[in-house]
Amino acid sequence: MSKDKLTDYDATASGNLDVGGVSVAEGMLPSGVNNAIREQMSHLKDFASGTTGIDVLSLADDDASHSIKLQAPSAVTADTTFTLPDGDGASGQTMITDGAGTLSWAAPYGNRNLIINGAMQVAQRGTSFTASGFSLDRWYHQLSGGTSTTTQETFALGSEVAGCSKYLKQATSTGNDYCGLVYKVEDVKSIHQGKATFSFYAKGTNPAGGSYTVRIGRINTGTTFFDTPLNSTVTLTSSWQRFVYTFDVASFSGMGTIDNTSHVYISIHQPASDAGTAAWELNLTGVQLELGEQATPFEHRSYADELARCERYYVQQYAQTQTPAGGYMIVPIYFPTTMRATPTVSAVSAGSGNIAAGNQGISGLNSKGANFQVQSSANSNYVINRIDAYSAEL
Repeated sequence: MSKDKLTDYDATASGNLDVGGVSVAEGMLPSGVNNAIREQMSHLKDFASGTTGIDVLSLADDDASHSIKLQAPSAVTADTTFTLPDGDGASGQTMITDGAGTLSWAAPYGNRNLIINGAMQVAQRGTSFTASGFSLDRWYHQLSGGTSTTTQETFALGSEVAGCSKYLKQATSTGNDYCGLVYKVEDVKSIHQGKATFSFYAKGTNPAGGSYTVRIGRINTGTTFFDTPLNSTVTLTSSWQRFVYTFDVASFSGMGTIDNTSHVYISIHQPASDAGTAAWELNLTGVQLELGEQATPFEHRSYADELARCERYYVQQYAQTQTPAGGYMIVPIYFPTTMRATPTVSAVSAGSGNIAAGNQGISGLNSKGANFQVQSSANSNYVINRIDAYSAEL
């Protein structure tokens, strides 16, 4: 049988009697030497090109006693070239593809999104906001002048984007510098080295300057930016698109105290230089911040899981009726999860019964709970409508 490619060659030298039909047996004619060499060179070229049935790449150890083999499938439907990343990844990372053959290192799928409520599911405070302050959970509606309304919206069935059923809409009728949205990532230590990728889905209309500013920086105990490894722009259209930004966050390391008083600050806003008053609209969902230099598919979490994460920063309490019996009533309040820090009671909605003004309050407040304390002069029911707003936001 003629040996027409490298994979036809015998591992035993005496078994190789021809090269592509040219005899190389003992006593071969001298005129066949050049022909055999040229034939073998063509086989080597085939091997280098991965053609004519070369479907296995064998990487042998030093003494060729064992090898690691990479093998193509038995039937290949299209040519594919894989481009390896430059260098090793971090411990625990996995290799992923961008869908076009470029491989990179990234955190394993599952629990990789550092953004809480990136799918805009949780709205404990309500679904429409006009004042500067927190709106949908973890998202701050920032107004520096201007008139704007932020709402939680629902996709029509079948038109969901990236599998998200909700999105945030910020409709600004009169803008001013820095109108936009802000998100703060508490766990700085999780992204203080290497590369990270920020991605989101958005559509809408643009501020007077023609684009939004997308900025990520680090803040430590206050509002001073230490650095801004991402400071870019985005121009929206009337169709949903995914925007992806990869940046180097190595400079976050060593920049002062790294604890839950420092954080990474993310903003999508009207540029500071754009004080135009033209109306614009930002629609946003599927927001993700992850380690690595490739954007992976948006990580979906259940509503219950997302709510529990949000309640680390903000929680509304329950309603109940108690009878003080002519003295003190103490109602223990247990937060559903330990909060980021000792929260602040921003409102108490409490109401009926024979309770004198000023004879109610909170004691023993910490990150796990508190006591609601009431003093009554008569035996009567006292209805606690709701302990409204415990907040330990960044």
